[in-house]
Amino acid sequence: MAFSTQAIKYGWVALISLGVITGTTIYVVNNQRHQVRPQDIIEIVVGMHERCLATQYSTNPVSYYVSPPSFVRTWYSNVYTTNGVTIYTNIVTNTIGWHPDRDMVISLDATIKQLVPYYVDTNTVYDGTTNIVMLTVTGLWASLQIGDRTNQFTREPAWTNPISTNWIIDYTSYWPSTNGTATNINYTSDYQQVINYAQSWTATGGYVWVTASNWASEVVTVTNAATYGDYPWQIYAEDLQERYKVLEALKMCYCRIAFNVPPINLTPYWEGTHYSGNVEYYSLMSSTWADAISNMTWNLCSNNILMRANSGMYG
Repeated sequence: MAFSTQAIKYGWVALISLGVITGTTIYVVNNQRHQVRPQDIIEIVVGMHERCLATQYSTNPVSYYVSPPSFVRTWYSNVYTTNGVTIYTNIVTNTIGWHPDRDMVISLDATIKQLVPYYVDTNTVYDGTTNIVMLTVTGLWASLQIGDRTNQFTREPAWTNPISTNWIIDYTSYWPSTNGTATNINYTSDYQQVINYAQSWTATGGYVWVTASNWASEVVTVTNAATYGDYPWQIYAEDLQERYKVLEALKMCYCRIAFNVPPINLTPYWEGTHYSGNVEYYSLMSSTWADAISNMTWNLCSNNILMRANSGMYG
C-alpha cells in the first residue's frame, strides 16, 4: 500500500497525514514552541536545495559546485485483515515522514558547510566596494554567534534551572523514644517548614516540645553546558534555528551571465565556456563592484546579484 504525499518543492514531498505543512514554524521571533515537528525540517531541506541549485555552472551536462542531495528510504506499512497482516514495502525519495529523519539531517549539515564558500559576505557588497569577499565556515559561525563559534552546530543547548531556595532541616528529637535515645533528622526542603519536635525526655517529666522554623537556607541553580556536533536523538529547537540562520545568510553568490558570443574586453572576468545543445555560451563573473558596473551587462548583473533561487529562476 503506497503512502499518500503532498508536494513541497524541487521534488520534495511530505506525507498528507502530517496535515497542513505551511504556517507558523519554529523559526519565528520569540518562538515559544520547544517540541520539534516533522514540518520544521522542511525549511532546512528546501533552503539547502535552493542554494545548491544556485551553484549550477553548466547546463549541458547540468553541473553544480554543490549538487542537491537525494535521499532514498525504504518504508513499510501494515494492513490487518481477518486473514492476518500484510506488510507492504515502499521506496520513497526526498520524503518528509512522521518523524525527523536524523540520518538525513546529519547528512545535510555536510552539504550546508560545503555551500558556504560559494556565497558572498553581503557586508562586503555595496556601491564602491573594491573587495567582494566569499564566506567561510569559521567566519560565518563567528559572525552569527552559533554553535562552538568555529565550525560545529549546537548539539544540546546550554540550560539553567530557575534559581530556587532550599532550606536545610536539621534537628534532634527524642520522640517517640521512651528510653532517652535521640534521633537526628536531616533533609532538604524547597519551602520553609515549621517543625514541632521533642527537644528532651525524662522518665519523670516526659517530652519537652519546641517549635523551630529558622533553618539555614541555600540558593540553588543547576546548569548544563552546551555540547556541539551532530544532531542528538532528541532534536532541540535551537539545533534547527542555527541551520536556518546559516541558510538565511547564504543569499548572494556570483552573478553569472551567459552569452552566445565571446565576451569583449572583459578578460579575465569570464570563467570559461559551456554548451547548451550546439550553442557555445560564455559564463562571466565579477570580483569587484567596479568590474560589475564596467558596462551595461555587468550593470544588469550588479542590480540582480541575488542568488538565483531567490530571483525566480527556480520558482
